[in-house]
Amino acid sequence: MVQAVIRHPDGDRVLVSETPGAGFQRLLGGKVEHGELSEEALARELREELGAEAEVGPLLGVLQNRFTYHGRPGHEVVLVHEVRLVDASLYDREEIPRVDRTDNRALWRSLTDPPPVPLYAEGWETLVRPGGPPP
Repeated sequence: MVQAVIRHPDGDRVLVSETPGAGFQRLLGGKVEHGELSEEALARELREELGAEAEVGPLLGVLQNRFTYHGRPGHEVVLVHEVRLVDASLYDREEIPRVDRTDNRALWRSLTDPPPVPLYAEGWETLVRPGGPPP
C-alpha cells in the first residue's frame, strides 16, 4: 500500500480522506498494482481519487500495522511519500470531492488542532510534523 503526505502551504495541515460518520481519516493513497513502483502507484491513485495530477517526492518512511476492521483482522505495510499537487488551486479549497466515491471526501486536517478522530496508517505522526516542508 502507498499513502501520500500532501502538506498545505500553511505548514499546519495535511490532506486526508474521510468518510463522514466512519470515525477515522486516512492519508490518501491505495494499493500498488503488479509491476508498479510506489511512486507510480501513488500518482495513479491520486488521479483516480481526486482527478488530480501529483508530483510524488521522496519516501518518508514505511509503516506497518495490524488492525481490526469490521471485526476482521488486517495487516498493512504502507510506503509513505511526500507529494505535491500540481494544480495549486486545490490548496485553496477546504474540501476536495472524491471522483471515485460519492461517500468520501478529501479535506485538510490540522496538525496542531486535529479533530478527535484517528488518522491511519498508524504511526504517520512520526513522519509528519507541523511546519514541515512546504508543498
